[in-house]
Amino acid sequence: GEHIQGAAGNILVETARLNLSGDSLFNTSSRGSTGTAGNITVNATDLLTISGFGTQLTSQSVEFSFGDAGDISISAPSVVVENNGFISTSTSFVGNAGTITVNTNNLQLLSGGHITSSSVIENPDFPEFAPTGNAGTVTIQGLASLAESVLIDGTGSGIFTETQGSGAGGNIFVNANTVTLQNGGTLSAATSGTAASATGGTITVDATNTVTMNSASMTASSTGTADAGSINITALNGFTMQSSSIRTEVTSPATPGTSSAGGGNIKITT
Repeated sequence: GEHIQGAAGNILVETARLNLSGDSLFNTSSRGSTGTAGNITVNATDLLTISGFGTQLTSQSVEFSFGDAGDISISAPSVVVENNGFISTSTSFVGNAGTITVNTNNLQLLSGGHITSSSVIENPDFPEFAPTGNAGTVTIQGLASLAESVLIDGTGSGIFTETQGSGAGGNIFVNANTVTLQNGGTLSAATSGTAASATGGTITVDATNTVTMNSASMTASSTGTADAGSINITALNGFTMQSSSIRTEVTSPATPGTSSAGGGNIKITT
């Protein structure tokens, strides 16, 4: 109901292995209320797999909700998101999207598997109800400190943050020994907001060993009036690009190639 104020319950899963497939859904949401959506926590001692179109871990703030979406926290030695499965948090009104934190030694996003945090217009027919909430931060890190490896492979595979309203876009942090993006794998922080406050998120990749890109992309973009975010890459033992792109860009949808927004910086340390 529209006057509900209580927070939704949390979801906690503790197991050796968790395999979500076949349109499986773990969801918490805040709908038309001031209460926050519940947090989702998965602690696996071996493996988490999310596989298949519609298979998801998600927390949302939707339908004119003033409450925040919940945070998603995952801890497992290996995490595989594949075949268009996904992990996401989102808001479409005043509440903020949640943060997503993946603590793992090995992360694989394959065959369209993706992680997203967004602040999006729920109904395109009513742009006056564009969200004011912020998109959340996505952090990939190790169980102790750094992840051993992060592999993003395939078209549609990747980590994405976006804002379409006046809230800020989400940042992306990837902290690992080796980071590999290939075959269309993507890191993307985007804004299409029409307010100066709707700045795009920043992408930060910190690798103690190598960063490798082959037919892949990292993009911080603005198609609105707010500034795009920056891209910062550290690869202490080598950085390789082949048939790939790293871009910060601003484009006005009304007049292609023009915008009042500013592009972010690109910094590569290797």
